[in-house]
Amino acid sequence: MTTTADEFSDLEAWLAGDDDLPPEAARPDEAPLLVEHLDDANRRLRSIARLARDEATIKDVAAAEVARIKAWSTDRLAGVERRRTWLMDGLEAFTRAYAAANGVKSVNVPNGVLRLKKAPLVVADPWPSTDLAALGKAHPDLVRVTYALDKNVVKERCRPGAVNDEITAASEAPVHHAVVKATGEIVPGVYFVVDPDPRFSLTPTKDLA
Repeated sequence: MTTTADEFSDLEAWLAGDDDLPPEAARPDEAPLLVEHLDDANRRLRSIARLARDEATIKDVAAAEVARIKAWSTDRLAGVERRRTWLMDGLEAFTRAYAAANGVKSVNVPNGVLRLKKAPLVVADPWPSTDLAALGKAHPDLVRVTYALDKNVVKERCRPGAVNDEITAASEAPVHHAVVKATGEIVPGVYFVVDPDPRFSLTPTKDLA
């Protein structure tokens, strides 16, 4: 989606604190008005489609501004880093020469300290040929193993079982034990949150926006 100068002007006004939020964009304090008939529902679907268009436009403007700021930041930070590297390379060369000539490991100057210290021990990343599984069996204290629940497989192979009254979901929907579909076995520690209320959704006609 292309953006216009007016849309960027809206961003500039908001950043300057001169933005007057239009009434239709504000969140109403009162409860939503009930839909009285099909024509009313149809009009609201059109409004939602237009809001989707406005949302996409806002995201495009924001993405363009973020890209512009990132480009500026990258360029300026690269300049800072080049300057820092130039200064540090010169100081390092001086420190090494001064330390060798005077038998010291540090140099004190009014604005700070220049040091030479032993490089830290670094553990190399595993080589492609390293068998971490075998290493973990031989030296379990050296290998960290991380476990994560594969929720897609759980939904595919399990179904909700009996309700577990000891656990409460954030949504307050009932929590059920996960049961393996093929065997009927309860899987300890794995649960489904089953919301009894059907989810509302809508699909505006594509050409409305």
